[in-house]
Amino acid sequence: MQNIIHIHQNKELQFIKKCLLCYFFAPLCGAILLVLFLVSSGAKSFQISNLFNNQLAYIVLLSLFLCALGFIAGAIGFYRLSKITRHLSFFENFAFSFLAVILCALLSYLIPNASNALSLIGNGVSIFYLHKLYRELSLYTQERFFLSGFRLLLFSFMLALLGILAQALVVIFLTIAVILMCVALGFLGRAFLNFSQVFLKA
Repeated sequence: MQNIIHIHQNKELQFIKKCLLCYFFAPLCGAILLVLFLVSSGAKSFQISNLFNNQLAYIVLLSLFLCALGFIAGAIGFYRLSKITRHLSFFENFAFSFLAVILCALLSYLIPNASNALSLIGNGVSIFYLHKLYRELSLYTQERFFLSGFRLLLFSFMLALLGILAQALVVIFLTIAVILMCVALGFLGRAFLNFSQVFLKA
């Protein structure tokens, strides 16, 4: 039991949990807010010419702010979690998952002809490190919903992409994908909310 830190006994872990909750829920709230606004106002509101002439600009900026807030909170939380558990992979996997996308985006700007390939590589590397991150979260916190929620979320995105590319039964594919996505987000939300202990690296 000496190798386990319980949240009710450690203020540092309590702070880490608050950071990780912000990391998950802040971008999620931003995405939900943007989707609800687009659905309620219709597709015409998303025209580029109207972007800075109506409320959409403020909704987009608010969503971006929440995403940035989640990123900062996640960086702080995973860095502190790496220190308290002496397991640097938490912060490394978090950082590499974002650096891969940023680096490939910059390369796409410099090499426009290879933008599609670079985007695919960046997203693939990011998914690889995020999978490692959530696998280790499940392992060190004993919250299995971290990994199962992430895998289900990834599967729902693949199913949605398959429906769009196939152009057959697209409504059915997208409906199933949205349902699975909601279940996956529920799993992840439960995991972050129930996060109450962490094992130290031997």
